[in-house]
Amino acid sequence: MGFTTNLKSRLISHAVGKVLSTRNRRPLKLIHYEYFVNVDDAKAREVFLKSGAGHDQLKAFLKRTLKSVSR
Repeated sequence: MGFTTNLKSRLISHAVGKVLSTRNRRPLKLIHYEYFVNVDDAKAREVFLKSGAGHDQLKAFLKRTLKSVSR
């Protein structure tokens, strides 16, 4: 989870193993992203998602998503 101004470049970095936190979990599949026009709004959303309530919300969303994808 994180903020970027270039999603394609970020995905490539993860895919080729340049990101330490995901290097050993490849191949990866993008299942969620959010687009914001305003950088401050994007950063505020990231802070929320990394908070307790935001983390729980995202975890619930992704649990349902992964459950439906794996069928």
